[in-house]
Amino acid sequence: MRIVIAIPWYDDALAARGAAAYLRARPLQRQLGAALAQAGHEVEVVMSFPHDAVVKDQHVELRMISPGPAARALGSVARRLGRARALYEPALRAIDAIVRARPDVVHFHGTTLHLNLALLASRLRDEALVVQYHGGGAVAKNPASRALQRAGLARADRVLFTSAEQAHAFLSAGALRSEAQVRTALEVSTTMTAPDRDQARRRSGLTGDPVFVSAGRLHPEKNPLTVLRGFEIIARSWREARLYLCYTSDELLPSLRGYVAERPALGERVRFLGRVAHEDMPAILGSADFFVQASLREVASYAAIEAVAAGAVPVLSRIGPFEAITAGGRFGVLFAVGDAEDLAQRVLAVDRSELPALRVALRAHFDAHLSFPALARRLETIYAEAIRSRRASSKNESGDTTK
Repeated sequence: MRIVIAIPWYDDALAARGAAAYLRARPLQRQLGAALAQAGHEVEVVMSFPHDAVVKDQHVELRMISPGPAARALGSVARRLGRARALYEPALRAIDAIVRARPDVVHFHGTTLHLNLALLASRLRDEALVVQYHGGGAVAKNPASRALQRAGLARADRVLFTSAEQAHAFLSAGALRSEAQVRTALEVSTTMTAPDRDQARRRSGLTGDPVFVSAGRLHPEKNPLTVLRGFEIIARSWREARLYLCYTSDELLPSLRGYVAERPALGERVRFLGRVAHEDMPAILGSADFFVQASLREVASYAAIEAVAAGAVPVLSRIGPFEAITAGGRFGVLFAVGDAEDLAQRVLAVDRSELPALRVALRAHFDAHLSFPALARRLETIYAEAIRSRRASSKNESGDTTK
């Protein structure tokens, strides 16, 4: 297959560090293409970027394409009006590159990029189109955006979600034309390896028996108070347990610190680590026996996937994406959403003597089902399906019923 992975947006702050740094920080762009190329496919990645660049990496050509002055001006106007630049900046030059590549299938990342998805859809002929749902990719509310979203998704042969439940809102709103379009696949993976735990702890300085780590924003959607409440119950039975919280935003930090301050027994057992550099996360997650997230909703938690790769037992709220990551709880602990008591009791039921074996089993599960090669295998099947569907649709539209 000839595959084009299309990512018509970029992170402004990260892009300011340059193309090489950007690609190092964004494993999806490099590693997914590499895994598909290793499986024998011809792969090109076309992505928006502030300036043009071409990078060849692991048999994949990554084309970083500037939107151009006119498109950039539109994006700037949108930003001044308080709108997300990427939603209003037409990636016409990137779309031209996608069409010129003559792919069998285009894998477009982003269900909120209504303008660029609709523009791409209008240019495609017999090419199959697969659209990937990402964070914040909700059904459009604005009528004009809703029309663009429907137009783009109507042309999609397959639309990918981490869990099938994420598609319900799109189907009920008519943003998708049919359940037949929906398939499940992770949006991202990681190249993190499982470090030796003793070495990881020497590097991180984390101590405890066992060690709990939580990573994510301290935001109501992440529900970190349930993590604290659950750990408080656990700590009554496991007296040497310690909890470390890493976070990239601190909306609830004052209330969480207040909760800990009011409970002297937690004072020595809970540590707020704050923002941790990504290069230090292997040591942090490699030090953990348990990784805890109590999210009310997720797309596909990158931190949880990394925790599985590092061999930390995931303790996660029972929502669709976490069920997908843990194979329905067979590789982890799932608890009722918002229920700290359920969290604690399910963790306390784990036999800690089995943690070393669980660590090995988690890494094997990651390699088989969550890694980039595993994602590539899943996508191969979906791409082939989408190509067959597109060819059948093209024959019907042309009135050709021959086989």
